[in-house]
Amino acid sequence: MKDLEFNHEFEMDCMHICIDIPKKKCNQVYIEGELLGTVWQCRKQGITSFISGDYQLDPYLDRIISELNIFYGALV
Repeated sequence: MKDLEFNHEFEMDCMHICIDIPKKKCNQVYIEGELLGTVWQCRKQGITSFISGDYQLDPYLDRIISELNIFYGALV
């Protein structure tokens, strides 16, 4: 894994989760040091939501989205 500075890190089910935001609206999710997928930030009519088409993230997606909401909420 390349040397990254992660924007947000947390623990989930004894796993270390890191989120890197290399460009606006793109959240790359690393679990235990391995890039598993991307969660995209969508904003429509003033409402922010997050989506992902990466099936590897499916079991973790609800918790990841919850953490992203906390992270982005702290930036406001």
